[in-house]
Amino acid sequence: MGDPLPFGSIELVTVPREPWAPYVLIESSVYPCILVSLISITLLTSLKVRKRRLFLVSSRAQKTTWSAEKTLLITTMLIILPILANQLFKFTDYFECPLHFFGIVRPLLQDARSHVVTCYFYWRHPMFKRKIELIRSSDKF
Repeated sequence: MGDPLPFGSIELVTVPREPWAPYVLIESSVYPCILVSLISITLLTSLKVRKRRLFLVSSRAQKTTWSAEKTLLITTMLIILPILANQLFKFTDYFECPLHFFGIVRPLLQDARSHVVTCYFYWRHPMFKRKIELIRSSDKF
């Protein structure tokens, strides 16, 4: 093997050759916009749920609304934390940090995030929980 690959080695590079390439600029501007919009939508939804909870009289409805609000908050945190981690990894690409191997694991973590968030939301949100009533009989067959 010749000059570009001495001793037959292969080099994995996570930093693009041109740090100001158009796709890098687009990705660097889209992720913060997504993060800001997620936080603002979550805050607005939480305010709406709290306002609705103040108008409810029954304690059962308040408990359900609180459970929905808590599920929404945790779901949003599960969405936001990987985005923040992704931005931190992108930020370390501009410096000489030994975190370059996270670039290989990042797509797997993003895929896992989407599945974890979906499962958590559908398992914990009170709207998707089915109430099961047990019928007990004193008669024996």
